Amino acid sequence: MRLLVFCEAPADFRMVASLVDRVLREEGPVWVREHLEFRQLRIVIGCPDLEREAWVLAGFEPENAAERARLDGEHGDLGFSPCEEAHRLRDKDDRGQRSPKRVLAAFTSGEAGREERCWTDTPLERLRARGVESGLRRFLDEVAGSIVPLFETTRSA
Repeated sequence: MRLLVFCEAPADFRMVASLVDRVLREEGPVWVREHLEFRQLRIVIGCPDLEREAWVLAGFEPENAAERARLDGEHGDLGFSPCEEAHRLRDKDDRGQRSPKRVLAAFTSGEAGREERCWTDTPLERLRARGVESGLRRFLDEVAGSIVPLFETTRSA
């Protein structure tokens, strides 16, 4: 089975493909998990979202004291947690105080690997809980409810 994804940018593609793979691995049938582990089947889905950075921030967990200090500083400046309420970051100007791009860059220093760990290492339930208002929860639930069952019926057919 193949699914196709259309994204605005390569970073969007990496995140969406990785999240679909995670949901299939963690919530799909055992045979799908085994197939993904050993054959590296790439599963993707298209989903437009204007605030991709809000999805990444939903998974940010400080890995060291410097990151903890940056998170605490942003929390104090903004008056809310940019990880628990990333949907509130709406500045269109990338340098604006409430720009999700600015906050994410401050937390990850622009490192793609650090950014990726926000959605690959954070438990799916935490991503769902923090991503209610940004659409992340709905996306993850749609993958689990629409794509995972496709593999369950494919195997038994």
